[in-house]
Amino acid sequence: MSTATIEQQASTNGHGENYLNVEHGIKSWLLTLDHKRIGILYLVTITVFFLIGGLAASLIRLELMTPQGDLVEAHTFNKLFTMHGVAMIFFFLIPSVPAVLGNMVLPIMIGARDVAFPRLNLLSWYCLVAGGSLATLAIIMGGVDTGWTFYTPYSSTYANSHVTTMAIGIFDPALGGDPVLFQHLFWFYSHPAVYIMILPAMGVQSELIACFSRKRIFGYEFVAVSSLAIAIIGFLVWGHHMFVSSQSIYAGLVFSILSFVVAIPSAIKVFNWTATLYKGSISFDSPMLYAMGFIGLFTIGGLTGLFLAALGWISTCTTRTSWLPISTISWSAAP
Repeated sequence: MSTATIEQQASTNGHGENYLNVEHGIKSWLLTLDHKRIGILYLVTITVFFLIGGLAASLIRLELMTPQGDLVEAHTFNKLFTMHGVAMIFFFLIPSVPAVLGNMVLPIMIGARDVAFPRLNLLSWYCLVAGGSLATLAIIMGGVDTGWTFYTPYSSTYANSHVTTMAIGIFDPALGGDPVLFQHLFWFYSHPAVYIMILPAMGVQSELIACFSRKRIFGYEFVAVSSLAIAIIGFLVWGHHMFVSSQSIYAGLVFSILSFVVAIPSAIKVFNWTATLYKGSISFDSPMLYAMGFIGLFTIGGLTGLFLAALGWISTCTTRTSWLPISTISWSAAP
């Protein structure tokens, strides 16, 4: 029997069907509950926003080639800066690993037929498209010039663009809003969003290290528990973005301590990855090179987090020292 005949019979019996050809047409994609197709929808969506954010980044870099405003004026530069941040953070980085790899790969890795609540899974993609469309509409209408954090007074008193279209007016005191409350709300979401991006990548990292070292990950239980610790503590450290706001010095002290604490489970991962490499039969293929580069980059980034955490502690101690009598300060500073 020829190969063509075998393939034809397989297709006739349904064995040649897969998630790409089982149904055709736009409707079959927009109403699909297949986790693999939803993963592709996410992939296409984040690619579009990557191109939008990348275009803004390219224009920013071209403008910075010379001191003068040769390519764009200052106001337009601020809009490009905001557009780049919004597109890259909210519509590319955050959904990229969890939504694409989480849909495409994770159910297959654990042997599941699909994700739990497939209709809710599809709805999440529609929510992403709706939010991205609103942000794109604001860009088309003239853009936003406040920066991706929408901090006051840029987003209230000095706003000259469509801030309300991009994010609501709860930060404007003229509308009964509270600027500091908005910062708490923004960072309560946006800081855990960092871990939404990094925790799945850490899982990929552990898989790569174990695969290309040909060893079981060292201290697997500690690596798993450290992921949970990072996820939990990550919800409690948002205030270290607000050391210079009007939050109390005691709040700054608490957030400073928690920012030190969250570095511990991150360090556990780095140590365990390194221990897995020790005496392993390492294959330096391209994925492994990226994994090793991740270790170095993540270590440097983690160390900078310790310096950030120290700022809240230093500011608290400085403020408390300013309350003391001059004679006490002079005596305590004496050698």
